[in-house]
Amino acid sequence: MPVTLRNVITNDRLDIQAENGKSVTQAIRDSGFVLNDFGVTNKNGENVGGRPVHDFEGEVLNVGLPNERVRGG
Repeated sequence: MPVTLRNVITNDRLDIQAENGKSVTQAIRDSGFVLNDFGVTNKNGENVGGRPVHDFEGEVLNVGLPNERVRGG
């Protein structure tokens, strides 16, 4: 199952494949979804950038400004 990335500024979305061994941050950088520094949170507003991307298969992750705590998806 893919992981859906949601840009909290533009509301653009992108589905990426959850590759084993990659962190959420690595997967987002590899996808080219955002070009600058960013933070990433789950639906509860928890920072999940350092966690394995495969933990979030089928979920929507919010990509925004560093240290931003966006909830929902």
